[in-house]
Amino acid sequence: MTTQDRKALLLRAQQIRQEQAKIRKSIREGRLDPTSVLVQRSTNNLMGRMRLTYLLMSIKGIGKFKAQKLIASWELPNEVRLEELELEQVIRIAETITKFLSDQSKPSTSQPGSSPEPITRPAMSEPDSGDGMDAAPAIVTQADTARFQ
Repeated sequence: MTTQDRKALLLRAQQIRQEQAKIRKSIREGRLDPTSVLVQRSTNNLMGRMRLTYLLMSIKGIGKFKAQKLIASWELPNEVRLEELELEQVIRIAETITKFLSDQSKPSTSQPGSSPEPITRPAMSEPDSGDGMDAAPAIVTQADTARFQ
């Protein structure tokens, strides 16, 4: 392989990575449905070569840890590419993504435009020092508690 061939291949690889980054950004911004990327994996080489981990992490609310956990629950290798998935796996993944997105888009119980009502809970503090000064309660919003359920 000549130096020019190598440079051309490196340039093409960089272009592919940039195009895939644009796809992931479109998913993150909600302009592109992640399940459509799964469907197009066999016809669009650009989408087919994308790793499942990166597709999942481009969805708001899914980070690296959650993506790896989902992939492990589907009994797939961490570095699997979309083009390597079988139809049954794609269906299962698409169902999970659709359920996750619908759960994310559910409206909260508070009125639109109003701030969530705070819930107070005792803050963790040192044992009572006997001076009559207790620690101030921590303020936790309903949104914070919903995140951890």
